[in-house]
Amino acid sequence: MSSFSVKLETIKDLNTEMYLSDPSSPKISYRVIVFIVLVPFIFVIFNAN
Repeated sequence: MSSFSVKLETIKDLNTEMYLSDPSSPKISYRVIVFIVLVPFIFVIFNAN
C-alpha cells in the first residue's frame, strides 16, 4: 500500500511539473489520461470501503 501512495505522489509531481512547464503543451493530454484512469480507480477504492 505504501508503494501505491508513492506512485500516486510521483504521478502528481509529474502532472504539476508538466502543467507548470508549459500549460499549452500536448503533454496535457497525458494529465487527462491519468485523470481518466485514476478517477474510476479511486471510485472503486471508495466503494470497497
